[in-house]
Amino acid sequence: MSNREISEDTLQFMTNPNTLVLVGGWNANIVLNTDWVKRYLLPQEDLKLEIQIPPIAPPTVAGDNIKISLVGPRLCFSPKQNEVTLLEKIQEVGVLVADHLPHTPVSALGVNFAYESEFPEGALLNRAEKILAEQYGTPGEMVHRYSIPWDNCVLNIAIKTTDKCKAVWDFNFHYEIKSLGDFKGKVAECSVRKHEQEARRTLVSLLTGLQVK
Repeated sequence: MSNREISEDTLQFMTNPNTLVLVGGWNANIVLNTDWVKRYLLPQEDLKLEIQIPPIAPPTVAGDNIKISLVGPRLCFSPKQNEVTLLEKIQEVGVLVADHLPHTPVSALGVNFAYESEFPEGALLNRAEKILAEQYGTPGEMVHRYSIPWDNCVLNIAIKTTDKCKAVWDFNFHYEIKSLGDFKGKVAECSVRKHEQEARRTLVSLLTGLQVK
């Protein structure tokens, strides 16, 4: 695949179990209560509480299109399908949580995406990593990780190679916040969908040999 064939459409969007994450002092008896979720967050959907035994995955409330899970202090919202159109719904539900539980103490917001790229030319991956290494440090041995100062946040990128022709790219936009009002302000300024577009644009820039930002 040549550079001219690399575009945002050639990247496969992957389901991320932590698409939207709010780190705080959440009450599991509320946010994982299907009656509460149905009344305040997803009134039109059939909900199911998923608990695996043994617990190899966190308890999850699953609706028609999205899932809500609690992993320690991390309240996570994710799509059930690899569809970027569900990002607007995820943001909507996150904002509803903030509206109904406004006094919950929070400390961080994460917006996360994953993509798989398939490029026969290994040089493309090498060049992308070279750009990151030159600007943001030396990668680790197994999973290459980079932290990039971004607009009012830190963009963390992790690169995992699956074989000679494929790589999985994890993007994490990390914000420090002090309240759920801060969270609502952040997504009003730059929506979850816009974050995804920015991640996709950044990845294309890396794979085509352009400088980040």
